[in-house]
Amino acid sequence: MEAASSARAGAGRTNNFDFLRFALAALVVFYHSFMLLGGPRSDDGIAALTRGQLDGGLLGVGGFFVISGFLVTGSWVATPTLTDYFKKRVLRIYPAFIVASLFCALVVGPLAAPHAEAYFRQFRPAPFVGYMLLLVGPFMPPVFLHLPFPNAVDGSFWTLRYEFWCYVLVAALGLLGLYRRRALVAALFAGALLVNGLQSVGHLAVLPDREYHLLGDPAKGIRLLADFFAGMTFFLYRDRVAFTRGRAWLALGLWAAATYLLRAGAAALPLFGAYLLLSLAFNPRLKLQDFGRRGDLSYGVYLYSFPIQQLLIQALGGRLTPPLLFLLALALASVLAALSWRFVEAPCLRLKPRRPAPALADPMTAGPDVRPA
Repeated sequence: MEAASSARAGAGRTNNFDFLRFALAALVVFYHSFMLLGGPRSDDGIAALTRGQLDGGLLGVGGFFVISGFLVTGSWVATPTLTDYFKKRVLRIYPAFIVASLFCALVVGPLAAPHAEAYFRQFRPAPFVGYMLLLVGPFMPPVFLHLPFPNAVDGSFWTLRYEFWCYVLVAALGLLGLYRRRALVAALFAGALLVNGLQSVGHLAVLPDREYHLLGDPAKGIRLLADFFAGMTFFLYRDRVAFTRGRAWLALGLWAAATYLLRAGAAALPLFGAYLLLSLAFNPRLKLQDFGRRGDLSYGVYLYSFPIQQLLIQALGGRLTPPLLFLLALALASVLAALSWRFVEAPCLRLKPRRPAPALADPMTAGPDVRPA
């Protein structure tokens, strides 16, 4: 019989989430290296492989939302207290984001502006702080004016607003008691898959494709919501789902069929991609459980890589190739990420509420041995 690395198996930190998060962050850096040098339609290899349906950015960000849906739902189920939950969420997302925003404004901005003195004269603290509190990219004077993407300071920040709205969703569903009615959550996941599929495959304008200052773009948000719901649903059904090699290959085959036969690779990714990702997360043969023991660099790499890439392009220009830009940016961003973890993230995470988790007795509370996010 094929061994199953079920979500309930193992003891200790028997998962590979730290490594996977870093790999997903690196994948986003890889995609941006091609995009920033070659334009929005540049091919990072994944686009060609999937016939233009996906790229490294979509895969990386989608993977983050799957993992977040799984772990954050677990955090609520373990300690379903609204104040404790949101304190954890705010401490996880805001401190590093605020420091990265200040880095963009006070370090990157003067280096990227035509004149540093004029930059500071034009800088407006009030809207900068307002944008920062809303988890929107930094509000800054014009920078990087001669690059292919002028005024693009941090192209990764845009997802954080959607991430926080997903946190709100987790709390809302928890307060409504839906985690004890997990079939309803699975139905919500199916609905998100359907709407995302109609937009990505049928090209139907089910949701408005416009930017709302607080909510963001619903057309983008539904794709991320489908990914988040995938992680949430797999968590709630963790007593029923076993992650086996055979099923992982089946999921890959079904996703490939959707991609090449139906041109529905993006629509099918939240379901089949989530299973593949969580199969890797709970595969003990990978022996990557200790990857993040000295610090989780994924969030810092995600935050700092884009402005570093823009600075490198400004400084080195035509001497850069996408692979070289990727390696340089990943190395430099990892240094800043290590500093962020050591001096910002880890100290703030120690302020999280520490309450003993309830005894995991019944199928709705029994589950994988993971660290709540």
